[in-house]
Amino acid sequence: RSIPELESLHAELLKFHVLDPACGCGNFLVVAYHELLSLERQLLTRLGRDTPSISLAQLHGLDIDPRAVELARTTLRRLRADPR
Repeated sequence: RSIPELESLHAELLKFHVLDPACGCGNFLVVAYHELLSLERQLLTRLGRDTPSISLAQLHGLDIDPRAVELARTTLRRLRADPR
């Protein structure tokens, strides 16, 4: 792929949002975050860049149990600090 195509794909990836309407403790959102980061790292490598831009603001979860939502939120915040 050409550089403009890769940059366009990266821009699309940054617009992508994930919604989990029954997030529970956030397992699906954690996997989605890791996959988005992995895709972005591959793109950035091909573009010769290394600063990721994927944001937790791209992930959205709902649940009827507020404790589960808080657990999901806490888990995702910890991932942001250490995204391995």
